Amino acid sequence: MVSAPSKRFPLSASPFAPLRLSQPDETAIVSIADDLLVSTLMDYEMLYLREGGVMNPARWKAVKRFDNLVGYQGRKCRRKRSDVDVDADRCPRLVWRGTLDCSLSDIMYGAINQSDADAQAKAAYVRSNIVDSKVLASIATATPSDPFKGLQVKWMVSASGPGLKRLVRLRDFVFLEATGVTQRFSGERVGYHLIHSISIPSLRPLVEYNIVRGSVSLLHLFRESSSNTVEIYSKASLDLMGNMPSRLVMHAACKTMEALERLPVCSQMKKLAWMLRATSRPAKLSHDYSSCRLCQKDLHGEHCLRSRVMHCRICSASVCSKCCRSKTLRLADPSTGELSSRKVRYCTECIRKATNSSGVQVQIDELTQATWATTFTDTRSTLSLSSSESARDSFRGAEEV
Repeated sequence: MVSAPSKRFPLSASPFAPLRLSQPDETAIVSIADDLLVSTLMDYEMLYLREGGVMNPARWKAVKRFDNLVGYQGRKCRRKRSDVDVDADRCPRLVWRGTLDCSLSDIMYGAINQSDADAQAKAAYVRSNIVDSKVLASIATATPSDPFKGLQVKWMVSASGPGLKRLVRLRDFVFLEATGVTQRFSGERVGYHLIHSISIPSLRPLVEYNIVRGSVSLLHLFRESSSNTVEIYSKASLDLMGNMPSRLVMHAACKTMEALERLPVCSQMKKLAWMLRATSRPAKLSHDYSSCRLCQKDLHGEHCLRSRVMHCRICSASVCSKCCRSKTLRLADPSTGELSSRKVRYCTECIRKATNSSGVQVQIDELTQATWATTFTDTRSTLSLSSSESARDSFRGAEEV
């Protein structure tokens, strides 16, 4: 039996001393991120040039499927050119292909997380096994003119599945995380989300917490193939160390694939949380209980109970239970940054407006603290923020609602 760790996660503060990166350190990390991005783009381009965009069954076998995403594991034959990756002999080398029903800006909005609270909220929304995450250093962060740009050094702790927590020790990872939008060699826009383990001497393994230091490489590309479809190309490699059985390593790798498939859900939940934060106070409570504002259902019929009348937290409309949804949001306290869960009732119309809103517009709103009404008065409207015009225009072709 593996002894339990001496600490409960998430920790209130980072277990490491403040990380101060020198200019050469930052330059080296930027170079690693650039090399990873170029390598992943080249592999993606070669997939189309050599294989016509289809995974070669002689080299890859399908091992897992989540809806429209398929995970492929490399067969034992070696490639002539090694990937920028962790040691493939110690862990499975995977490629994920497929599509998600969302826009490029929505998937980027779901992926980006540049604070501890954002990372923990994302982990909850995508149902990952991450129990703690800390930003150790920021080299580049998002701006209104480049709303998805980011390069940070992070630390995270991952648990095993529910049935294995008492048998398998926690794993932690120190890694760079890079996000942004770039161009293919053809000039087509693609989003990227890169997670790759790096070694920094001052960030020692936490043996006193009974945690095993692992290594991870998750390199995602997102290409908008139509107005509401994003093609996924991901390279993944995971080494959990500590003589972990290969089947458990594969399970952990597939769990990250499942989290990728839930990025559109994460984007929607973040929009709903943003809508709630940006609404300084709810609209005046409606006292018209006679009918549901959305479906016009009689709320005073013979078989209708007054307790079934519900109110949207955003617009305060009186609606029936079928036109109201309860969403569990993860919200950060403005003063402490601590994350808490809160159930909020939304009418289906406000949910629709949040879902159909532009991910890049919401991200820019959060960066500039613009008001909720700026976007939601008319879901087709654009923000009058001059610094964000070019960033917003670059997504507009796929963002018309």
